[in-house]
Amino acid sequence: MKYYYFILMFVFSIMVISCEKENPSEPAKQGEEQNTNTVKFGPQGGITVRDNIEIKVPAGTFSSEVEVKVTKSNVPIDYFSTAASEAYLIENIPALYSQPIEISITPNTDISGDTLAAISVPSYITSQSSVQEVVKIIRGTKNGNKIKFLIPNLPDYFLGKGNTSADGKFSCTLWIFKGWMSYTTGPKNFQINYQNNVSQSSIIEIGGYFESAFNRIKQMGFDYSGRTKWPLTVNIKKNLGIDGAFVSSNFGRNNDFIDINESILSKPSELKATIGHEFFHSIQALYCPSSQVIQTGRMLAEAVSSNPKYSIEQLWLDEATSTWFEGVFLNDPNYVSPVFLQNAHMPLDGYGSISADPQGYGYGMCTYIKFLTSKYGDGVHAKIYAKIKDNLVTLDAISNATNYNFDGLWHMFVRDYLSQKIYTNLKPFQLDATTIRINDLKMAEGSYKRQYSSASGEIYSFFMAFSPNETTDGRITFSVNDGEISVFKVNNDYNKYELLGIADTMITISNLSDIAKNKEVLVVSVSKHRGYSPYTKTSEIDFKYKIDVFEKPNIDLTKITKVGIYTLLPGSGTNNNGSTSYEGFANPTITTDDGYYVGSFTGNVFNGNFTNTKWYKDSYTNLSGTITLTYDTDKNIISDLRFEVSGVLYNYYEQTNKLILKNVPFRRWNETMQETEFGVFGSSTASNYVVVSEVSEKTINSWSNIKSDGANNTSKIVITLKE
Repeated sequence: MKYYYFILMFVFSIMVISCEKENPSEPAKQGEEQNTNTVKFGPQGGITVRDNIEIKVPAGTFSSEVEVKVTKSNVPIDYFSTAASEAYLIENIPALYSQPIEISITPNTDISGDTLAAISVPSYITSQSSVQEVVKIIRGTKNGNKIKFLIPNLPDYFLGKGNTSADGKFSCTLWIFKGWMSYTTGPKNFQINYQNNVSQSSIIEIGGYFESAFNRIKQMGFDYSGRTKWPLTVNIKKNLGIDGAFVSSNFGRNNDFIDINESILSKPSELKATIGHEFFHSIQALYCPSSQVIQTGRMLAEAVSSNPKYSIEQLWLDEATSTWFEGVFLNDPNYVSPVFLQNAHMPLDGYGSISADPQGYGYGMCTYIKFLTSKYGDGVHAKIYAKIKDNLVTLDAISNATNYNFDGLWHMFVRDYLSQKIYTNLKPFQLDATTIRINDLKMAEGSYKRQYSSASGEIYSFFMAFSPNETTDGRITFSVNDGEISVFKVNNDYNKYELLGIADTMITISNLSDIAKNKEVLVVSVSKHRGYSPYTKTSEIDFKYKIDVFEKPNIDLTKITKVGIYTLLPGSGTNNNGSTSYEGFANPTITTDDGYYVGSFTGNVFNGNFTNTKWYKDSYTNLSGTITLTYDTDKNIISDLRFEVSGVLYNYYEQTNKLILKNVPFRRWNETMQETEFGVFGSSTASNYVVVSEVSEKTINSWSNIKSDGANNTSKIVITLKE
């Protein structure tokens, strides 16, 4: 698949193997061979010729004396058939020098095609935690019977110049190509190098794809000024082993390049997706603080909590956004990248997993990028990268760019991801769900303690595998000591999700017999985010469930003459100043003397009218109202309750009170009060059962409204039926 290469700027220290001088007391002349392998260059530069290679170092290139080693080497096997010269290995080149080094190599065969040269350098590939040779192709010119080209130097504006160490060195292998051609796109943003067996029409098409990617990403708001010289080089290579690769050059941003595997030229969709993916990487590099400093293997291996300039912390976001962009570039809203499907479980593994597999985590997290785009548009990604360029770590950059705390975004994402609002046909088992089968409806409980890092989650699938009966039912209570719980009821095909509730501590789901009868599954997510750095720290969450069993109520609706309502719903309100708010309770606090509303059932619908109500039994009121209630006997829930009242309170305040509730489940038979209770408790109350809950009081000079605006652990709804 696609890999993102970060190349070490001075790679790592290479031990210089040099021969002893024949006469150590005699000083060497600048640029003059002292033996068959080693050459010294000082600040005044020099020229040396060895076999068929000439090395010219301009005066002032090196600030002190440098001893390099020049030996014959081997052309890599994948390039052997197109080599037009022998290969030469130059070792011990300083990481920083002020001018390009001029190389001239004499070909050993006629050159067909353009005059191109290869520079092969060891490259640290962070996604694979290994060092590999990567071949950079550059233009050459004819110089008599030789081909001349330049080994670039880092530009003056390169930000990492002040961070290098004195012993920073690198090595490279050089040779000349034959049978290669070059094509530059019309706008001159891309130069494509390819072997002459590839048709020019294919190359022109590839050039068009790259120019389209250039324009599309620019439309998203990305700034290309970090690269000061165009075109960007694209190489069409055989036997690449992967679809494509972006190489972050050790010679600075202007020398970055992209490799594309020749084998995918016959696969238009795969080719276009790869081009979009890899070119997006080249733009991300313009924003990456770690690509603007000299990197070493030690720096790259540091913990994410260290200075983000020197960590691989950004790599996951680079892979996530590039993988997401594949679908954008293909203009296919239903596109699913194969690398995402292989890593679909990774988003819930948590932020700590980037240290072990940043690339796999990024492939999986492309679904989070799609989630962000659906809420903020694709321009949000340029804003995120601008914050990263300012040295914010990725999660802080996302929060800053969206002006929304990552914590809230994460819980919303987990719910959308699980319920297939982002990608369809995603089953819980693909997210490493824990399966729990309830084979008998009986009192039972369980506990699962696990470590959660930031931006993580766990999925649990509860199968009601028992045979329901007519007299017994049950409820299941889920609880956690941290994080957030979301509970879905899902059909057997996992293509229809119904959100039953959200809670930060506890939530109860009733009517387990109906769930078993309908062959439905309860899917529970526990999501967690640590709201401050370092985001790789973990905390233990204890997820518990408990099943209670009860006899189904046998309610004779013809005997019910009274209904009671009690709610405790934290809300917010405003006064006539329009600027202050306060916490209140949107309750039907207007009540009768005994707390019940009188009426009767017609079928399964209760209707009641009332007048002369009082405020806590001690006020003079002139209020009237209605209550209607529908009892669903099959589901054993109060499916709909409407309470409305208005009038004058204390003979002074105009008072209105309105409450609409939906789907409140059976709770218990209250032996003490001799009444049937329906009810729910906890933070899921308002969001899942309350449609409207508000109280208004008005005088000539002032007014206030209290509306249910959420819930907490103290929230309660209790509806009672009494004979």
